[in-house]
Amino acid sequence: MIDQVSLLLNASKELARFLKSTAYSSKDDPFLVGLTRMIQEEKQICTQEKESNQLNIQLLDELNKLKNKYECLMSEMNPNQNPIELPVIYERIQITRNYPGVHEQMNAVKKGYEKMMKNYEQEISNDQANTSNVIITTI
Repeated sequence: MIDQVSLLLNASKELARFLKSTAYSSKDDPFLVGLTRMIQEEKQICTQEKESNQLNIQLLDELNKLKNKYECLMSEMNPNQNPIELPVIYERIQITRNYPGVHEQMNAVKKGYEKMMKNYEQEISNDQANTSNVIITTI
């Protein structure tokens, strides 16, 4: 598990560097943004719970450690280093996707997006059906 976390951190570092080098308008690190959001959510859970769940407290601690390790990795990165090529990024994504926990999470996210898109499509269909019955009159 520790090896997988280390590999995920390095893959995340490479992916973040790629995104930052290709999306010139964005200076935010997408991995760090997501990690920070997770930490904030866990902090909120820990403070709102009347009886703090020990697992949430442990998760918060581990997420903070992960964030610190990631920030150290990013600070060690040479900003003048050549950008990673797209085929290497695809390879990193495939390797990362094959981790059991990541694979399960990605499937869950994919199903969530599919459900959201289906609901959105239904809303648009309903809106179009409602607007086709509207009669416009001019004076």
